[in-house]
Amino acid sequence: MTTKKVMIASAVVLALSVIIEALFVHHHVHYWWHGVVGFDIIYGFLGCLAIIMFSKTLGKLLVQREENYYGGGEEDHD
Repeated sequence: MTTKKVMIASAVVLALSVIIEALFVHHHVHYWWHGVVGFDIIYGFLGCLAIIMFSKTLGKLLVQREENYYGGGEEDHD
């Protein structure tokens, strides 16, 4: 599955979730942001994206090595 298809599928699911929440959920608001339709859904989605981006960046900085990292600088013997 390509990145474009994943992004389209995510957008569709996100939009459907917000529509379903707007039509069928009765909010018991304790704070003003809980009254905003789709706030919890969008907040959770953006939080997951932030965790993914942070972990990928951290993995590239700390875990990922160069292609010949374990080669030891030896020359190829043909």
